[in-house]
Amino acid sequence: MTEQPTPKISIETGPKEEELAEIKEKIEGSAINLEEEKTPEKEQAIKEQIKQYVKSAQPADDTSQMPLSQRDDAREIKKFPEKQQINALISLVFEKGLKQAVSVAKSIDNLAVLDEFHDVLIDRYFDELIKRKIIKF
Repeated sequence: MTEQPTPKISIETGPKEEELAEIKEKIEGSAINLEEEKTPEKEQAIKEQIKQYVKSAQPADDTSQMPLSQRDDAREIKKFPEKQQINALISLVFEKGLKQAVSVAKSIDNLAVLDEFHDVLIDRYFDELIKRKIIKF
C-alpha cells in the first residue's frame, strides 16, 4: 500500500485578522458576557456564535460557478483520505480565507468531511480567539 502524499498547502500562523474581528463582533453582538468566568455554557455559547459565522460563509449550492483555482484545490484535496482532506481544508482557511475553504469543502461533496471540517474549524477559531486574548477564557 503506497502512502498518500501530504497536501501541498502551507499552514500559516492562524486565521486572518479580519475573520477573527468579525467573529469577535458576532460574539459581542450576542448576549454573551465576555467578562464572566469560564463556564461550559459560556464556551458552548461562544462556539455556537463561531458556528453561525462559519455557516454564513457557505456558498450557494451551485459550485459550477466556482473559480478554476478553487476547483483545482477541491480536485487535489479530494484525492486524499478523509483525515488529510480535513487538515488540508483547515490549512486552506488560514492560507486563502474562510469563504474559499468552505467553498472548496462543499465542492468535495462528502458530508462527513464537511461536518468534521466545521467541527475542527470551530474549535480552531475558539482556541485562536483565546490565544490572541480576544476572549478571556
